[in-house]
Amino acid sequence: NVTNLPFNDIRALEEAMDDDVMGVFLEPVQGEGGVRPADREFIQAARELCDKHNSVLVFDEIQIGLGRAGNGNLWGYEEYGVVPDILTAAKPLAGGLPIGAIMFSETAYSSVPENGWLGTHGSTFAGSPVACRAALVVLDQLVQPSFLENIKQAGARFIQGLVELEKKYPDKIVEVRRPLGDSALYAGIQVKVPSADVIKGAMERGLLIISAGDKGDVVRLCPPLITTLEQVEQCLDGLDQTFASLSAPEPKLKVETVKAETAFTSKSKHEAFIEENSVLPAGFRIGTSSFSFFPEELGESNTNPAEMKLTVIQPEHATSNYAALYTQNAFPGAPVKIGKSFLEQKQQLGAIVVNNKISNVSPRNGGVEDSLAVCDKVHSLLGLEPSAKVFPSSTGVIGWRLPVESMVDALPEAVGNMQSDSAAAAAEAIMTTDGYPKARTVEIKDESTGVSLGRITGIAKGAGMIEPNLATMLVYILTDMDVSDLQQHLKESINEPASFNSISVDSDQSTSDTVLLVSSAKKAKPEQVSDDEWAEAFQKGLKSVCT
Repeated sequence: NVTNLPFNDIRALEEAMDDDVMGVFLEPVQGEGGVRPADREFIQAARELCDKHNSVLVFDEIQIGLGRAGNGNLWGYEEYGVVPDILTAAKPLAGGLPIGAIMFSETAYSSVPENGWLGTHGSTFAGSPVACRAALVVLDQLVQPSFLENIKQAGARFIQGLVELEKKYPDKIVEVRRPLGDSALYAGIQVKVPSADVIKGAMERGLLIISAGDKGDVVRLCPPLITTLEQVEQCLDGLDQTFASLSAPEPKLKVETVKAETAFTSKSKHEAFIEENSVLPAGFRIGTSSFSFFPEELGESNTNPAEMKLTVIQPEHATSNYAALYTQNAFPGAPVKIGKSFLEQKQQLGAIVVNNKISNVSPRNGGVEDSLAVCDKVHSLLGLEPSAKVFPSSTGVIGWRLPVESMVDALPEAVGNMQSDSAAAAAEAIMTTDGYPKARTVEIKDESTGVSLGRITGIAKGAGMIEPNLATMLVYILTDMDVSDLQQHLKESINEPASFNSISVDSDQSTSDTVLLVSSAKKAKPEQVSDDEWAEAFQKGLKSVCT
C-alpha cells in the first residue's frame, strides 16, 4: 500500500508512521510538484521517524542531484545534514544519455541479501556500456572542485537575478522558488500570467523552459551545469523581456474557508480546528490575562475566589472603519450603553476590552463609571490618542460589580502578552458557560494565482439567551480588507438565516449582546478589481464567518 501525504507536513508524517511502514520516499526539492524545497525541519523529522520505526528513507534526486542544487554540494541532501538510506539518480548522470542509478548507505546495503537485488532495477538503456561510460566521464568532471565552484558562482547570480525579476514584476510573478540557500542552477517561477505565454515568450528569445506544479502555474528553469556567467545574464535578460511583454492578469476573487466540522472525535482535533480558524488578519494585536478575586456581593465570609479573564484587541491604528450592533433590550448593561454612545457619536475605535465572569448589568454601584475606568487604563497602557476610544464588553453574572482595581492591575499583563498571530486565546478568554471556544476565518484570494488579498476572522461566545444555558452572545470580527459601508455589511450578514439574529443579537432577549466588526484596512482593493467585486467578495466572506 502507498499513502500520499502533504509535503512539508510533519504532523501528517508523524500520524502516518508506525512499525509497518517500509519506507518514506521524497524529493528534497519537488520538481514536477512546482520546485518546492523541503523544510529543513521536515527532512530531519523524516530521518528521525524512519530511525524510530526501522523504515528506510529514500531520496529521489533525479532532478536536484549531481550539483544542480548549488551551494558547492554534489547532492541535495548535503544541505540538510541528513543522509538517506537510498538515493536515486538518473537524467544528468550520463550527460543526456538514458541511465538510472541507485545508491545505498553502508547500513542499508549491508541489510540487503547478497545478490538479492540484482536485476530488479533496470530499463531499456539503463545499464548499457555506452551510457555507463558516459556517466563515468560526467562524474569525473563533477567531482572536480573547480566544476562545483563554477556551478556555485553561476547559481548565485542566477538566483539573485530571478529574485530581482520577482521584485520588478509583482503583478506577474507570485514568487521565485529554489533549493535551500542562495545558489542553484535550478529554480521555479510561480506566475500570475499563463505559464504557456511565459514559455512561448522565452522560446522566442532563445530560452527553453517548462511548466510544473499541480496547477501548471510554475515555470521551471534548469540551466546546463556548464552554464557560464555570461549565459546566465543572457537567460535573465530574456526572461526580463518576456515578462515585460506580457500583460498582468485581472484578479478573480475567491472566498476560501476552512472546512467546517459539526462533530469532533477528540478535544485535540477541536483545538487544532480552532487554531486553524483563529489566524489574525494583518494589522491587529490581541492579548489576554486572568486573575482571581472575591466578589463583594458574596460577603466577607466567602472563601472561594472567582476567576476573571481579560482580552484586549487593538487595530494597528485607531479607526473609524468599524461597525457595531447591540441588543435592543431597554435595560442594557453599562458596556452596551457606552458602545452605543461611541457609535452614535462616530468616535474612532482605538481598542476593545472584554471581561468575562461579570456582565456589569444593574450592579448596585459602579456601572458605566466602572467600565470607563477600565477603558481609561487600556487607553493609557496602549498610548492611544485622546480622540481614540476603547470599546468595552462584559459578560457573566448580572447584578455584580466589576472588581475594577483587580482588573486594572491585571491589564498590563494582557497588553504585555499582545501578539499578531492568533485569536485562539481570546476565543477562550471571552467564554463563560460555553463548553468550547468558537472561531471562524475566511481568506479572500486571487483564484488564478492563489495570492491572498485579505482575511476575515471572527471569535464568539455564547448562544443567545436561550434556556436552559443562558449565555450572552459576544462576537468580534476582524478584517484587514479596506471596505466601506461596514455597518450595512454587518446588518446584512447577521440577518442571514442561521446567523446571529436567528437567536438574539440586535433583538430584545439579552442585556449585553454585541457584535463588533473592525477593519485595519491593511489590504487595499487591487486596481484591476471593481468596487462591486470587492464589496461582493467581502460580503460573501463575512456571511460565511457569521453563519
